[in-house]
Amino acid sequence: MNKKMKGMPVSRGIVIGKKAIVVSSTNEFEKLQGEDDIILIAKNFDPNYDVLLPHCRAVVSEIGSLLCHLAIVARIQNIPAVVNVNNATKCIKDGDIVSLDANNGILYKGVPDKPLSKNLQEKGDNLSSEESIDKIIRGL
Repeated sequence: MNKKMKGMPVSRGIVIGKKAIVVSSTNEFEKLQGEDDIILIAKNFDPNYDVLLPHCRAVVSEIGSLLCHLAIVARIQNIPAVVNVNNATKCIKDGDIVSLDANNGILYKGVPDKPLSKNLQEKGDNLSSEESIDKIIRGL
């Protein structure tokens, strides 16, 4: 059975079965050296973390909102993201295989038993920047 954690989706997309890297501060950025194609798990994603995004397939944060820095940057860069995932940095460890359904705000430890979507996607299917904030605020 897979552990599921719920949060607030802020940039849509589905990423399945990727390695997690957990960072709590900028002092831990070296953990991503040589790593690509990961799901980044952070306590709080601030602008200093932007340099990590080229390595990420998706991002999860314990703190955030629809208009937080991560939400805006993730939508612009078409990276699936979920915020307000309580205890994600405690439940997920470096190297764990995780999956993210950023359409519904669910982080899975492992690979879900059932498909997350009929059309699995590796990157987000975000709206254009003109549409995104308005439609996201109105509940998509």
